[in-house]
Amino acid sequence: MKYKAMINHVIQLKKEKPILMWAGTILIIALVSFLIASFFCFPFNNGQVHLGADTGFHINRIISLMEAQQNNVEYPYLFWNQNYNFGYPTPIFYCNLFLYWPAALLTDGMLPVLVYKKYVFGLVWIATMMIGLCSYKVSKRSGYAAILAMLLFMLNTHSITDILRRGGLGELLALVFIPICLAGIYQTMYKDSRRWIWLAVGYCGLVLSHNISFILMCIVFAVFALINMKKLWREKIRILNILQAILAALACAWFFIAPMLEQMGAVDMVVSHTFNLGGGLAASAVDLSEIFNFTVDTSVYLNNSPGPFLIFMPLIGFAVKEKRKRNPFIFHCWIIGYVSMLMMTKLFPWQLFPFFSFMQFVQRLLPVCIPMLALAGGYYWFVFIRNFKRVEFRILLKTASVIVILIPTYSMLKVNYDQIYGYPDTLTVEEAQLSVYGETQETAVYNVQQLSSADYLPYDVDVDYKDYREWVKWAVSPSESFIDSSMKLLINDKNVDESEYGHFKFVVKSGPSGQWLTVPRTYYYGYEVDAIKDGEVIDTIIPYAAENTGLVTFDMLESEGPITYDVIYRPTSVQTSSMAFSIMAVKVVLVLYVLERLLYYGLALTRGLRKSSAKPEQKTVKPKRPEFRE
Repeated sequence: MKYKAMINHVIQLKKEKPILMWAGTILIIALVSFLIASFFCFPFNNGQVHLGADTGFHINRIISLMEAQQNNVEYPYLFWNQNYNFGYPTPIFYCNLFLYWPAALLTDGMLPVLVYKKYVFGLVWIATMMIGLCSYKVSKRSGYAAILAMLLFMLNTHSITDILRRGGLGELLALVFIPICLAGIYQTMYKDSRRWIWLAVGYCGLVLSHNISFILMCIVFAVFALINMKKLWREKIRILNILQAILAALACAWFFIAPMLEQMGAVDMVVSHTFNLGGGLAASAVDLSEIFNFTVDTSVYLNNSPGPFLIFMPLIGFAVKEKRKRNPFIFHCWIIGYVSMLMMTKLFPWQLFPFFSFMQFVQRLLPVCIPMLALAGGYYWFVFIRNFKRVEFRILLKTASVIVILIPTYSMLKVNYDQIYGYPDTLTVEEAQLSVYGETQETAVYNVQQLSSADYLPYDVDVDYKDYREWVKWAVSPSESFIDSSMKLLINDKNVDESEYGHFKFVVKSGPSGQWLTVPRTYYYGYEVDAIKDGEVIDTIIPYAAENTGLVTFDMLESEGPITYDVIYRPTSVQTSSMAFSIMAVKVVLVLYVLERLLYYGLALTRGLRKSSAKPEQKTVKPKRPEFRE
């Protein structure tokens, strides 16, 4: 009876002091998510971090952003020193916005691996908190559903291998915003669509986090729109509010979207040839049995399963009556979650959908599948347990559902704690930039630690970036090596100055007519070459990409005297204008949304005052018995 009285007291507080209850709820969810993040990240206490395919890539992103800031480049579009000083445009395709905090820690003297660990812990904490708040909202304020959703969301076999082993920082960052996207879909299609800001924030943050997850969640949004097509057509105000959210998200993220599209249109890169590959995803599809393979030991690089808890616990939904009427949003998440999981198998005809080869491998569906199954699992267990009359039995079931997740997960995490091969906590910045990654780093012609799969190098070029300068220096016949004679002189010339960040300077004693020159910088749109004579810039030359190497090439000025050439990457007009536009858009969106909400509350208050002034006849209503909910 005490438990029942306590629950009824909480329900009464929700009605009388909703703001206080929301603040308390957020605090509790934040605390629980902190404990889950601490549990998930305990393998980090072994003094190292696993040497995954993307771990070095993301550590070097943080290092390169720090270097750019130290050289007064606040928002770099190209990391100047990456790939053996050839430069690489990682920031154009992986937004820097969420890296400034770890870059600041690195600037303060913290070692790279420790910075990476702290950053991962922070993201796990925030992502878990976001799914908790989302679950609390869509489950109609069930604390138990929120806690169970948080456990299912993070403590699964795929997240353990993807985050702790592969180093999938981009997908982890996406997991912060996918719950916000789902909350936005719920709000705009199932509840009061005037609160469209969540949809805008979720999708804006997602496109700035992980491009592939963003595209997949756009498809999920389209599926929800098709499911609710009749409602949207009947209540056209929802369509208007959704359009507001879409425009707001695009405008606020335009500083990232526009430069990315510009670069892909100007330079033929490897990533541009990952679309429409026949049979690409079909090759990565797994047997149905792999979905039930829950192995997370060191023999498994990336687990193909959402794990036993996410597969089986949401199945309790079959025992819930009238699922579709009770909570249609959760029901649709339940269906979409299981369908997306089965799409990873060979049962799905991927060969008929070559466009989806941009996903690279079918496991990209899991960051979309996991949040929806977590929401469904948390909610359906809450409804199932609520049907039992005995309070003691309810408490027992709730406790058991949590323990059954924690104990096996500890064993899975312990495997990663016992690993013996990775980056040590003592790794320095210099070691992180050139650390050996097995045989791959030794045989690769580019810096694997900084470029990972090198998706943004020029397509179909023949350059050994690692040994390029030595190759040119000792080339017997430069013309046969796609290098003109001036290039050989440039490499040997002691007047080359690369000491200043963002500048590649050299002096040419004389410039014969029609002479061109290739410099050891990978060409991307935005490069310019300043011709300097007697301390003044006499001309700015627009370079182009060499045909066989994709390196910066330009036509020299004809001159009898020495000219200093300074190769610089300058932000393009699209980059600068889109940044200004997005900054303005953020301010406009916030002001308009606040004004819209104030107008709504003002009209509601006015209507309330009018009703109260009418003083309708009071009717005696028998008080209802307090509703017993958990």
